[in-house]
Amino acid sequence: MRPGKQLGDAARGRLLIAAVDARGGMVYVQLFEDSGAAGVPALLRPAEAAAMVGRRQAVIVGSGAVTVANSVADASGQVEVALVDLQPRARAVAALAVDLAPTGPVRPLYLRLPDARLPADQSLPRVAS
Repeated sequence: MRPGKQLGDAARGRLLIAAVDARGGMVYVQLFEDSGAAGVPALLRPAEAAAMVGRRQAVIVGSGAVTVANSVADASGQVEVALVDLQPRARAVAALAVDLAPTGPVRPLYLRLPDARLPADQSLPRVAS
């Protein structure tokens, strides 16, 4: 079932925030209004996400919802938390993509730099082709 149907009218007229736990004290966040996306996806600290919400009425969904809601409460705001187990399903995303026509080259969206790093004093040997 799609999140919009699961929420029913709970988010209508309110800001909808998708917050996914990104580990390391960070959350992936995107805001939505009734008309659609209200910003670009971002990797933020929970307090930064709370600042984006401010004192607006909002519903927060996803694995990072409780963390962001706690930060909103720390800033004297109040939001509703729902669908904390919400995870994207590859099949559903693929089905939505069928109806979308890319406006340019399709590239992955990386919100975080990779955690893996080569040791500073070593490099990988080059292989002649």
